[in-house]
Amino acid sequence: RKAAQPILTRYDKIGFLLLMLVFLFAEVVHPILLKPHGKLEFLPLMIQSVVCALGLVYCWVYSWLLLRRCVKDIKEKPE
Repeated sequence: RKAAQPILTRYDKIGFLLLMLVFLFAEVVHPILLKPHGKLEFLPLMIQSVVCALGLVYCWVYSWLLLRRCVKDIKEKPE
């Protein structure tokens, strides 16, 4: 019997950690250090957008690889 795979892969955990860091930066660090000086007000939204875009690209590539593997398994399956 095949061992059960974890729900979250290493890359998923890295992605969640990155999102938590972005959240901390946007909600704690940026308002304290940069916002009072009126500098880089767009930075939290830009960082969040880039991280989310990278996450979406990762999801699309991962889904495509899974689909490719399934199609390959179906083609190799004897009838």
